[in-house]
Amino acid sequence: MLAVHWGMTGVSSVSQRHEGFRPRTTTRSAITGESEEVFENWRRDARFFSCLPITILFIVLLLCTMSVLFLIEIVVTEVYDGPGKSFVPLIPTVLFSTCIPIIQSAWRAAAQAMTDFENHATANKFRASLTFKIFGMQSVVTYGILALTAYIYIPFGEFLINQLYQKGYLTRLFSIVSNGTYGHKGSTMNFRVSPNRLHAQLFAMCVTEQITDTASEVLLPMVIRYFDRLMKRFRRPASVKARRAEFAKTNPDQEFLERVQNEFDLDVYDEFTDYAEMATQLGVIVLWSVLWPLAPVMGLVNNFFELRSDAYKLVINMRRPFPRRVESIGSWMSVLSILVQLSVFTNASMLFMFDALKPNSKNPFRPRDASISHRIRLWIVSFTFALMCNQLYSLIHSLIRHIIERSMWANCDEDISIRRRLHMNRVALIKRFEHAASPRELETLSSSEPASYDPFWDLSSDTGISYIRNASKEA
Repeated sequence: MLAVHWGMTGVSSVSQRHEGFRPRTTTRSAITGESEEVFENWRRDARFFSCLPITILFIVLLLCTMSVLFLIEIVVTEVYDGPGKSFVPLIPTVLFSTCIPIIQSAWRAAAQAMTDFENHATANKFRASLTFKIFGMQSVVTYGILALTAYIYIPFGEFLINQLYQKGYLTRLFSIVSNGTYGHKGSTMNFRVSPNRLHAQLFAMCVTEQITDTASEVLLPMVIRYFDRLMKRFRRPASVKARRAEFAKTNPDQEFLERVQNEFDLDVYDEFTDYAEMATQLGVIVLWSVLWPLAPVMGLVNNFFELRSDAYKLVINMRRPFPRRVESIGSWMSVLSILVQLSVFTNASMLFMFDALKPNSKNPFRPRDASISHRIRLWIVSFTFALMCNQLYSLIHSLIRHIIERSMWANCDEDISIRRRLHMNRVALIKRFEHAASPRELETLSSSEPASYDPFWDLSSDTGISYIRNASKEA
């Protein structure tokens, strides 16, 4: 409906050619009869599947790194109680801030190379493929810690920590950290999972991270640009300053030229960053807000300021972006749909699992003791329940979509506008044929071309050609 109101209907059907597209051959189209560049879809699919091992390698590397850092963070913050306890918890934070950005930077370069290798013909398809690759890996980092806490730490945390202690791994780690002055004695660790850990992580993601992102996007570029200009002014020789002052007196356009140069020195606007930020926020709300019901409220407050800070960023900190005519938000609509689909799984599984883990729960699958087998059974049952809820959601979603399409879209003003435009295009095409060819030429065109392209084409049932014949006879 918005595309119709803004005059963007059908814009996506005509896409800009991707500058890196390399056709395999050039043939004549069987549909249009025009020469067209060809790169077969099966070749592109083969290239995509050949790159899957690289994608799986990066995902495994990222998950293993995050799991190790997560385990270290749990141990040093909730188990370790020796010398240096005030600064030892900073070690996993430093490691996370160092290792994860390196892996993400490597993945960005690999994703760009793999998308180029897939050889997409249009810019829209190239951007869609690259968006799914980069945002997918960012989602693993963003939601991975919450998933580890919800599905590994809470149900299996006590068992894992006790196993690491009994095998001597924790004692050796504590000895290394404390330089041999700390050693825990006893057969088991007095460790209990913290039920507030998920809430604290979600609060940090919804509030603290949003504030730091806004500061880094709006304030930090202004500060860096100010000090950069200040340093250039101090480093500039006096003779250069005198010449610039003399030139400014004789040239009235000097101020305008400096403003143009300053705007040219600004960073190029990347729409991926803002789209990814909003998609990530939606994912946090719909995937994990069952853990903290105030998350949507914090998202609303953040978006009130985000609209204004992004507008300020576009005007002050970025070059003016080139506008593009688009019919929708493109591949990001698919990203949002996937996040909503996954939210049914996460919410249903966490509700079932956490209900069974409550001390006084009446859930029949509640673990009777601390054995690992009972918790694995609960883990499997909760996932099965979530999959059933996911299938039920898909069914309800299709039903509601069908009802809304029939009740709100069919025969509405926008639908009538689109159908009227299609009708006018058909009428214009028929009139063009009427003025461009004689009746005999129309007979030749209607009787020869379709049969040569499609032997199953029945000309007697072609209402378009029959209409053209009747119109030519009446003329």
